[in-house]
Amino acid sequence: MVIKNHWVAVGAYGYLLLPFLIFCLGFLRTIISIPILIILCYVFYKLIERPEEGTLKFKKNELICGVLLIVIWVWLSGIGGFAFQNSDFHTRNAIFRDLVNYRWPVYYSGSGQNPTYTLIYYIGYWLPSALVGKIVGWNAGQVSLYIWTVGGIVLTVTLLRMQTKASIPLVILLMVFFSGMDVIGAQFIRAAIDPNHYPVLWPPIMHLEWWAGSFQYSSFTTQLFWVFNQAIPVWVCIALHLAFSNPRRSLFLLSLCFFFAPLPALGFIPFILLEIPQNTFHPENLSLKIRGFQPCTFLKNCWADLRPVASYENLVGGSLIFIISYLYFSANLISSSLRFFEFTNYSILVLSVFIPLEWFILWILFAKKQFRNLNWYFAGIILFICPLLVVGSGTDFVMRTSIPALFFLMVWSLEALVYPGKVYKTILIAVLAIGALTSLYEINRAVYRTTDFYFFPRNSQIQAGLIPQDELLVTEHPEKDHPNSLLADSFFSFGNIQPENAMNFVSDINRSYLLKIIFKQP
Repeated sequence: MVIKNHWVAVGAYGYLLLPFLIFCLGFLRTIISIPILIILCYVFYKLIERPEEGTLKFKKNELICGVLLIVIWVWLSGIGGFAFQNSDFHTRNAIFRDLVNYRWPVYYSGSGQNPTYTLIYYIGYWLPSALVGKIVGWNAGQVSLYIWTVGGIVLTVTLLRMQTKASIPLVILLMVFFSGMDVIGAQFIRAAIDPNHYPVLWPPIMHLEWWAGSFQYSSFTTQLFWVFNQAIPVWVCIALHLAFSNPRRSLFLLSLCFFFAPLPALGFIPFILLEIPQNTFHPENLSLKIRGFQPCTFLKNCWADLRPVASYENLVGGSLIFIISYLYFSANLISSSLRFFEFTNYSILVLSVFIPLEWFILWILFAKKQFRNLNWYFAGIILFICPLLVVGSGTDFVMRTSIPALFFLMVWSLEALVYPGKVYKTILIAVLAIGALTSLYEINRAVYRTTDFYFFPRNSQIQAGLIPQDELLVTEHPEKDHPNSLLADSFFSFGNIQPENAMNFVSDINRSYLLKIIFKQP
């Protein structure tokens, strides 16, 4: 099977742009949304008018095996409701159901002087499937969400295949099992410091990445199983950036990433900026020679680098997407305060172990090959800084801002596995094999809980509503959450929750004057 690279790029840009177009039509006033729709359709035309060179050749068995692995991986994630869902799905399902059942924008009735609240969250990923759900029904929307997720991963894997020349099964398997060495941290480090701390290694269905408390770098399986709405579009953005590097589109791509997931977009900024200089210096192949430097030539090269950035796609398309997204997200500022982490002697000790186990050992393995690559340096800087900062009251900053840098580590691992180097490759495989246990535990939990649901008769009572919903939610540990049920759906809708108890997801519409002008009102 042969596919032109151009059509892969068209599919990837279309995949990322479609949700924003739906957002504009559903959430913005018509007088604003129609001009934006026309402009962005023209931007899309500008993106694809220059055909990308080259083709991709797939063997039949390679393609079948790859698609099958992706289908199983997404099925085990719980997306679509076919397998056990981790506790984050309590809010994910509520958001998706409200997008299906409520008019857009989604407004809720509050109380007091400010009676109306609106859903303010990273909802872009759900919108195509929510539109299907509005038209055909909730179950069809769930199936659509599953298919949409499979499509996003297929695009990511195809783009990585294009970039690294690795086989599709190898790309998928590395994505599935790529992780830091959490098993060492959980069993031999944290257990020695605090024997009663969650998790331990038995039973093998625990969430190992909680071993470091406030510090976590999520594996790609964890990202899919817990925060797919942020992770998958970011994967597509980074893979697209790697496969089709082009400063004419860089800021447009960054803006789309911001629409889907602001924190990962923040971690993506350095890598996008490093795409710009090509004439001044090549960021992926730095030269240490400084002889023959001429200021005039240097300025000309700077101008040659900056001129493509001032493209219609970046300045018009990227600016529109960023401004609209920022106005929407800015209405919910309760979890946006950025500050330094408050360290104690205990947390410093944990962090000193977290750094080598989660990224530094793997990162330093690439030092010889990536020594001239500025992306390698920035990946290390980002992964070092992320644990030092906190957004709001949670740990989202360290877990989500790190996604792009972790993605680059995964790509370099993939490249190293493809190219020769026996001793170097043996060490890399050993590190990756230890890290793979993290994803294996996530998968094992999904298999265990899904099998338990389908093969034990008490589950039919749950499905028939004979056991109260209150018995289904146990939030102490993910492996015990909502026992005897696949769906994590205790909230059902944010309309059932007092707004002050859900301020990470809803906000008073009066917080933003511009929001009231640009967005549709109840």
